[in-house]
Amino acid sequence: MRAILNNFLLLSLVIFICGCSEKKTIEIVGEVNVMKLPYPDGHVAELQAKNSVVIVLTSGRIEVVDEWAEKDFYAYEIRTSDGQKGFVFGGDNIKDKAPKY
Repeated sequence: MRAILNNFLLLSLVIFICGCSEKKTIEIVGEVNVMKLPYPDGHVAELQAKNSVVIVLTSGRIEVVDEWAEKDFYAYEIRTSDGQKGFVFGGDNIKDKAPKY
């Protein structure tokens, strides 16, 4: 019984370490506004709270913290290399990249 528990704990640790090392990125290939709130300009939610641009990106690979699809847009929560966080939305200037190992 103890051997089974030890094997389970070892397997759990390996899965945790491998899962945590995965970092998804997106590539910015043109001007993209990084927004403060998780919805694009002109979205109906903007009636409740005004969204603003945190930073404008023009190129490079950016770390994705989270991503999700809404009815009318695809969103990425991102973190820049200098630690700024915000939201970008799928479009022609964003190329989705596979996880980097």
